[in-house]
Amino acid sequence: MRAVASIVYDTLNICSLYSRNKLAKLSVAQLRLICSGYCNMDIEEQQSRRKAPYISFISDLVGSCSCTKV
Repeated sequence: MRAVASIVYDTLNICSLYSRNKLAKLSVAQLRLICSGYCNMDIEEQQSRRKAPYISFISDLVGSCSCTKV
């Protein structure tokens, strides 16, 4: 059996949050930090106060994770 790695930021399991539809529970600041760390998203360029753009970037990231391929 193959081990499946999840995307983790700080203490947050991003893949788990995504699969349970809980990304929207995170603050805009947390979403922004995750995007800057994993999605190479330029925070200066993206100063949205809305969560949707950040959640979209994170959803694309999780879609490419091996945990979703199981």
